[in-house]
Amino acid sequence: MFLVCFYLETYSEAVKILKGEYVVAALEQHKMDVALIFCRTKVDCDNLEKYLQQSGGGKYSCVCLHGDRKPQERKANLEKFKRREVKYLICTDVAARGIDITGLPYVINVTLPDEKQNYIHRIGRVGRAER
Repeated sequence: MFLVCFYLETYSEAVKILKGEYVVAALEQHKMDVALIFCRTKVDCDNLEKYLQQSGGGKYSCVCLHGDRKPQERKANLEKFKRREVKYLICTDVAARGIDITGLPYVINVTLPDEKQNYIHRIGRVGRAER
């Protein structure tokens, strides 16, 4: 799992079954109130969304953005995140293409992408946050 913020990049390996716990630990350790969370697959996105919603008594409010969600739901979820109605947006690389979110201090890579370009695209979300 890679965690990227505007000034810092850290790496921590997580066993697949414990990835939800690692994400919660990163959110707490770095006091992340807002983050974009990337997963390689739609199933990983759904599983993490379910885990976060069941953890912390609503503390980790989140929504998913991926191709299996209906277009209306994807649009609504993105708007919820932009308006800060939820703290965390969990998405795949394909779903995140072209979205522009200002003031984004953190990106978490739960599963690394297959392509180097996708990693650069992911972490670039933080670099644009201050523009």
